[in-house]
Amino acid sequence: LAETDLARMQNYKSLITKVGRAKQMDPAVIAAIISRESRAGAALEGGWGDHGNAFGLMQV
Repeated sequence: LAETDLARMQNYKSLITKVGRAKQMDPAVIAAIISRESRAGAALEGGWGDHGNAFGLMQV
């Protein structure tokens, strides 16, 4: 999944890096969660995924 999401993930690269620094978390882990949970936003409808049970790129 990560390879097919790479182009979409570029839209969030600076934000992922910023959050990674702030939370002392490897940005690659954040990107992997985003890729897995929402396909970098491609699987979302209005920000919602999982049949309306989760919200956002990381589906929390």
